[in-house]
Amino acid sequence: MKRLFTTLSVIICIASITSCNVDKSYDLICYFQNDTKNEIIIQCFYGCNDEKAGESIAIPANGENHITFYSFAKVPDFPFCTYGKVVISNNINQVIQYRDIDNTDKGVRLFDAGNYTQIKNEDSYQTYLYVFTDDFFKDGEPLEK
Repeated sequence: MKRLFTTLSVIICIASITSCNVDKSYDLICYFQNDTKNEIIIQCFYGCNDEKAGESIAIPANGENHITFYSFAKVPDFPFCTYGKVVISNNINQVIQYRDIDNTDKGVRLFDAGNYTQIKNEDSYQTYLYVFTDDFFKDGEPLEK
């Protein structure tokens, strides 16, 4: 009986490993266009505090850059899905945005795909564009010099 249980366990384990398609990723590609005269920096944080910094990207003045978010199960539901906080600065002001865990605030600009323009929608990836203007930073906190 013990041998049968061990054999079945091994078969189930092998079947579960081989049935997963880990070679395929699902991507959410977010392009950021900077329509301002200042460089923009986006800093990502895993939690709501600053102790665990993630990715950081620079978007040159009148330029663009992108971040790709990926999953092995499906296209991520929203931008910055793995982060809890993003800090966006333009060397004058900074805007801090938090992921809304309770999903009550659809107005959170960078976390809400509804604030982006969808460019492509394929089975394994989606591409979005967000355009920064000076208006984005008008209510931001002034950076200390």
